[in-house]
Amino acid sequence: MGIIVDGSAFFTVRQLHMGVTAPRGANGYDGTWGVWLKNGADVLITSFNMSCAFTQDFGVQSFQLGTVISNGVGANLSINALYAGPYATLVSNVAFGAASNPYGLSGAGPKTSSYSTFWNVRADVPFPMPRTMYGPRMAWVGAKMGRWSGINTTLQWYMENNSTAPTWPIDVQADQLTQRMAPQQIITAFGPGYGCNPAPSTICCIGFSNVTCPACPPGYGLPSKLWGCAGELYNMVNSTGSRRLLDWSYAGYMAGEAPIPKLPIVTSVMDFGAVGDGVADDSQAFLDAVDAIGREGTILVPEGQYIITKQINIPNRVVIKGMHPATTRLVFPKPLSEVLGNSSSYTYGPAFIQFNGASWLDSRTFLANVTRDALRGQSVLFVSNSSAFSPGQWVRLVLSAPATGGIATDLMGGLAQETADYRSKPNLLSFNSRVSFVGVGFIKLDRQLPYNVSTRWAPGLHIFELSFSRQQAGIQDLTIEFPLTPYRAMGKEAGFNAIYFWSVVHCWVKNVAVINADMAVTLDGTHFCTVDGLQLSSGSRGVNNGLWGVWLKNGADNLIRNFNAGSRLVRDIAVQGLQPGTVISNSSGIDLSIDAMASGPYGLLLSNVDVGYGSRFWGAQVLTTPDVASFMTAWNVKSQVKMVAPNPLYGPLMNLVAINISDPAPAPGFNWYNENATKEVFPLDLYAAQRFKRLGVTPEIDPSEGQLAYAGPGYGCNGWTRCLVGASNATFPACAPNYTPPSVHFGCAGELWNAAQRLPADWSFAGYASGDNPIPNVPVVGNVKDYGAVGDNRTDDTDAFLRALADPKVVNGALFIPAGVYRITKIIDMRKSIVLRGAGKNLTTIYIPFSLTDVYGNTWSEAGTGSGVSDYSHGTGFINWWGWDPVAFDRTYLANVTAAAQRGATVLQVSSTTGMTVGGWVRINLDDPGDGSLVRDMNGGLMGNGPNQAGARSIIRHLSRISAMGPGWIRLERPMIANISLSYNPTVHRFLPMITMAGVEYLSIEFPLTTYPGHLMEQGYNAIHFNQLAHSWLRDVRIHNSDSGFYSWGMVFCTITGLEITSGDRGYSNGHRGIWLERGQDNLLSNFNITTKMYHDISVSFYEHSTAFVNGTGKDVNMDHHRAAPYAVLWSNIDLGIGSRGFDSSGNEEYNGNHTSSFITFWNVRGKLNALLPEPGFGPQLNFIGLKTQDWVWGEASNLGWILEKPPTAVSPRDLYTAQKLTRARRLVQPPAVVRPMGMCAPPSTAANSSGPRPATGRRSYAL
Repeated sequence: MGIIVDGSAFFTVRQLHMGVTAPRGANGYDGTWGVWLKNGADVLITSFNMSCAFTQDFGVQSFQLGTVISNGVGANLSINALYAGPYATLVSNVAFGAASNPYGLSGAGPKTSSYSTFWNVRADVPFPMPRTMYGPRMAWVGAKMGRWSGINTTLQWYMENNSTAPTWPIDVQADQLTQRMAPQQIITAFGPGYGCNPAPSTICCIGFSNVTCPACPPGYGLPSKLWGCAGELYNMVNSTGSRRLLDWSYAGYMAGEAPIPKLPIVTSVMDFGAVGDGVADDSQAFLDAVDAIGREGTILVPEGQYIITKQINIPNRVVIKGMHPATTRLVFPKPLSEVLGNSSSYTYGPAFIQFNGASWLDSRTFLANVTRDALRGQSVLFVSNSSAFSPGQWVRLVLSAPATGGIATDLMGGLAQETADYRSKPNLLSFNSRVSFVGVGFIKLDRQLPYNVSTRWAPGLHIFELSFSRQQAGIQDLTIEFPLTPYRAMGKEAGFNAIYFWSVVHCWVKNVAVINADMAVTLDGTHFCTVDGLQLSSGSRGVNNGLWGVWLKNGADNLIRNFNAGSRLVRDIAVQGLQPGTVISNSSGIDLSIDAMASGPYGLLLSNVDVGYGSRFWGAQVLTTPDVASFMTAWNVKSQVKMVAPNPLYGPLMNLVAINISDPAPAPGFNWYNENATKEVFPLDLYAAQRFKRLGVTPEIDPSEGQLAYAGPGYGCNGWTRCLVGASNATFPACAPNYTPPSVHFGCAGELWNAAQRLPADWSFAGYASGDNPIPNVPVVGNVKDYGAVGDNRTDDTDAFLRALADPKVVNGALFIPAGVYRITKIIDMRKSIVLRGAGKNLTTIYIPFSLTDVYGNTWSEAGTGSGVSDYSHGTGFINWWGWDPVAFDRTYLANVTAAAQRGATVLQVSSTTGMTVGGWVRINLDDPGDGSLVRDMNGGLMGNGPNQAGARSIIRHLSRISAMGPGWIRLERPMIANISLSYNPTVHRFLPMITMAGVEYLSIEFPLTTYPGHLMEQGYNAIHFNQLAHSWLRDVRIHNSDSGFYSWGMVFCTITGLEITSGDRGYSNGHRGIWLERGQDNLLSNFNITTKMYHDISVSFYEHSTAFVNGTGKDVNMDHHRAAPYAVLWSNIDLGIGSRGFDSSGNEEYNGNHTSSFITFWNVRGKLNALLPEPGFGPQLNFIGLKTQDWVWGEASNLGWILEKPPTAVSPRDLYTAQKLTRARRLVQPPAVVRPMGMCAPPSTAANSSGPRPATGRRSYAL
């Protein structure tokens, strides 16, 4: 016997675990009672585990009342009622295991009283039924029953959801408790002295106070019976009726949860030739700016008056921003009928500024069908596939109208019949919400359903974001003006149309004035869009001054606020279609009209609206059918005169709260609610009050970019020395007028550099001879003309080149190629130290007329993968060096590293120093142990690894000279660029590259101009490939019309300088890759110029580390980080050209993880456009220093350790690579190191007097 609860009430047994070490009885039972309840009430048994089997796991006896057994599991659970009539026992969310006898011992006669309930019970087999006389009024809800036939109906047994899918809520007792313990709402709102204190939106008492109700301040307000002071009356069942209000707090940009953003300014129309003088036509400048901006950002329109005579289509995530409506003015002197031309009118669009998106609902977006009906106010949907959902996911619920219709009729409460327009309509109505919970067979939404959902309407759920093609775009802070012309008439508009949004989400118009328009703003098929601060005005154009002010149609959850109609249009605001959840708040007009166009918009809210005179507020009403569907709410609507009530059929279930109208007389059954027609109610703006209630505060956040702080007052850089801004002293001279601020990560002369912090690599070692010496001019050892080459652009000179390279004397020097054009038609492979030297890239050309596919064929399976990828997309060129750099082989092995070390360390403990010398080069090799932990460590623990990195060898291959050594330790000249763990198999190796002193210089390589066939479909116009070369180079080379310009694999200490990548027009892209580096290190690419646009201009991938790109430029350079953990790569003093795609990158995320590992450093990178930071998934611990941008680190990127230094101009030094070279000797000076046995420490005097090496002191110290 485990526990007896006898005669007890309000008793809890929680987290009970009962088991046995071994079976106790031959009869299969391990005891008699697990828990025995009798003669009591309101006992809760929850969160239990019965891993053994009692005769009665739970015994409930003697009229035990209200027992709850919940949230437990058992191996073969039984709950026995013991014939004594326990009443209203609840078994909720319990797993019975084998369930061979879930109702306990059998016998004659009833065992329970009424209302024993089994809620979401499950078993390894279909749940059994008890014998028919077990007890009356039993219920099974969410239990997959073995049978249900033959039940004695006189016992009134009840069954619901006879399936394995659970019923919501999962645990009915917990849900009842939550609802009971929720904050108590005031049932009688209008008791004595009830009022609202506006400041905190709390209840206050008129004329007196007590503990719960403070005295009202002088400015208190009377609350509406539909809302109360702080929402305490929202949707309560009281004298007002049930659930009169929708939740409008989700209307507008980002579902009301974020302010309209300040996207970074990427460019100005002035950069593209705009004048803004009110005379010049600036149309092309606007079009060029829009075309150049690329992925996203803001186009600034400075103060001025800009003449535009063309239509402008705004792409995704692009904003047109002026300075202020008073100072930035876009003037459109012609209507669209003259610009685009047509014989009809522009009544329904388009507009001059067009935001064209798209919306689709198909297999790409589909998640699941809704399998059961749901009612308005509910939030649980039963679905055909709950595994397709995850909490936090936004979904789009779509209803389609059958031939018989029914959707629009239901939205009108069944009080009026829909028109034929709302029958046989796929995707007629949609509702958007987050998923807050996912169960088995059902989901719970963050929002309550605003209307009923019937399975007759084929309800389906789709991925919200994927069902729209365009978002995050807008126009703001300017005026749009048309000439003053007579308004023709409705249906005859000339096309003075300003702004049109079609099928977009999360877009906006903000602080825009529109003058003399036929159409100001249209939101067509939009969701979560905001029009904020739109001002309409016009000279006299006739009786009406235009047709549309704001026209909303066929969308949902849009917000119009702070709108002012300063002139009279046919329809100041028109709301067309079912358009659920539209909000118009804090708006006004001289005689405002809001026209529903007899189209049945549902749940339209007009909150704190001043309609001016008030003669036409309801628009052009249709007297025979409803204009609006249910729950149109007019809240605090003011007018100069008492307005006439709408016609009796205007709409069902309307809410008229504090609106100055004559006594309304709705049609029978339309059930209008009318409250307080003479005075404002609290809150003044219901939309704002609902938003405040849901979000707590209004999230109007203006991200601060912050200011840089340097080391000391007036700290600046004069050249590469520190100076004082506006002052001088003995240590620091006064700054020159053109000084630049230093980076806090380097200082003026490297005094702030620390390899253990954000710049772990010393890139001064990059390139030929580890940066110690310039590229040499090696002696000529042969001339291709001596071997039969002609160079006349007609003769095939391939064999002459091959003969020259086969000559054993042509080695360790240059093979000279005089001026001329040399045709090469075969691959030239080299495995020796030789430099191909021309007479100059404008004089010597190697012309290759064929592709590798032409010469050698193509299996289109890339190394036999059967992938359909060209054999030449990733690799071989026509000119190839095949070297060998044994990275971690037995022949190179010297020692193990025997103790862990941190990034920035220089002293390493090793198993042996045999074979090592001071001044000699060694390589520290790190392998992943098989779990991806090395790459995760390189990522700072902030991001994971791709599957291909788990178990990869030689991910880090750090090269350094030994600067000192002793028994069991060495000191490296270069600090370690990564952490060392013993789990990474850290080893020390010789650096033994097989081929050095090779390369190409002073010539051009050219292919014929062909159409680029597409990504990974390359024919193989591939120029140069370096494989495992060291101390080699490309110098002053031009490559023209290539698929692949220069490709390297495992290249070390090589310099590519003066490389030009050029091309004619080959189509949508001019080649695959310009420059591609992988699995190499310590390479230098300088003074490059990519004058064309390749698919990837420059790519780094697969563990390329410590490499530097410096002083390069191009047309629109793309720095492609192609995944697989490139690490500590420097981009310094790079001019991207246009700069529309600087960070665009691709690669196989599934296998190779994020685009970069840590410490990719962008130093003084700039373009014509302001750069946009990459997406957060790009990589961790990125350095953006001196980047030309107005972007900031926010959102997910804030948790990835990115740093952004962006002073007003570039930081000092301009080129970090050059500065590191000039300061290397001073920065790397270190005192002698001492390494003591672990656990031993000599006192300072002993260390000072010892004859051995002194301990390290200063900025770097090592405790080993």
